Amino acid sequence: MADHIVVGQDFTLEYVSSEDIDLTNATTILLKYKKPPNGAAGQFTAAAKSPAATSNTITYDVKDTENDKAGRWRFWPHITFSDGTIRIGKPVEVEVYAEGELAC
Repeated sequence: MADHIVVGQDFTLEYVSSEDIDLTNATTILLKYKKPPNGAAGQFTAAAKSPAATSNTITYDVKDTENDKAGRWRFWPHITFSDGTIRIGKPVEVEVYAEGELAC
């Protein structure tokens, strides 16, 4: 992920689980989010980083049109497996800056 993310910039979000999770049988991998300033919620359809059985990593390429608000974004994985099990991961925060700003 880029060190300094600016509104309107493409970036790749990688979420690495602290647990060993085999993502081979995942049927749906979502990165849910709340964006600033009012906490509007949404989700992106993400993918397991190869090889799914050993990486513990999901990834999503955020497009410039999706990255539309400066401030602190919160992301967390929501994974559904073929047996119906759902795993929800710990949230992480990403700071997105307005163009030309050092802080939000």
